[in-house]
Amino acid sequence: MHSFRTLNPNRIHRAFAAAGVDLRPGERFLNSLENRVVLGEDLEGRRWVGKFYRPGRWSPGQVAEEHRFLRQLAREGLPVAAPLRVDRALAGSVGRIAGLLFGIFPAVPGRIPDEINWELAEAAGQVLARIHRVGEREDFRRRPRLEPETWTLKPLRDLRREGAVEPDLLDRYLACAEELAARAAPLLARTESIRIHGDFHRANLLWGSCPYVVDFDDTLQGPPVHDLWMMAPGDDEEARGLRQAILEGYREVRDFDLESLRLVGLLQALRTARHAAWVAARRDDPAVRRYYPDAASREFWEEELIQLQRLAAGLRD
Repeated sequence: MHSFRTLNPNRIHRAFAAAGVDLRPGERFLNSLENRVVLGEDLEGRRWVGKFYRPGRWSPGQVAEEHRFLRQLAREGLPVAAPLRVDRALAGSVGRIAGLLFGIFPAVPGRIPDEINWELAEAAGQVLARIHRVGEREDFRRRPRLEPETWTLKPLRDLRREGAVEPDLLDRYLACAEELAARAAPLLARTESIRIHGDFHRANLLWGSCPYVVDFDDTLQGPPVHDLWMMAPGDDEEARGLRQAILEGYREVRDFDLESLRLVGLLQALRTARHAAWVAARRDDPAVRRYYPDAASREFWEEELIQLQRLAAGLRD
């Protein structure tokens, strides 16, 4: 099995060179728990990003669909970074080096906002609606679909088969997640499903002259409301107000199914369970271990169970 340990400076430079980018020495890794993301400058001082995908997570065809979606968005003038063509690559932009799939992208300007205020929320809603207008034109064929069984329950069941978490805790956790999934499934079945960003939160918007949208690694086929709630999570008055501001900007550009707002709490809870499974599955990755040193411990899962049960109880009220 290939791993990120094969990614040395020589291979990084060769990957960039395959896209016609000659890097200066001094590239650096950006924060990313899932993939390895490298920022570098070429000989003219232009900045570029190399994204090296976690081995085994996506197939070449799934990465190619991510890249195709980005190229379509860029052609429509959306503020995204489209991948460069890579010599002898799959679909023109998906390269492979030392067993790792990769893509090379222009770096985009801007910074992560400290918080999302009402003005930024409206602008985020507008750009999100433009993404969804492109996303609705065709379906993904290889990327995942946001379905509770595969999106949340399967990762938890995989952990149980691995014996990664104490069985009594994981069984209780899975039972709570299954209850949430059973409630969400019929609602999702009658909700519009299109190509969405999949991880549309504050850290994936870089604000400058316009809001640049980055990190389409989790793009999938799913309900538009999933992208909307992630920018303003929670159920307090402020979160609901920000979601309303996002929605107002969104509806200036594209229609929105207001009935799908019923899914917000369920999607938040299912993503909480999915994230817990994701952390535990990567418990041996040094990058993940720095942030979650107790990812497979009893204490971690006791806290996660309390949180999930609290979310589920709030949805029953």
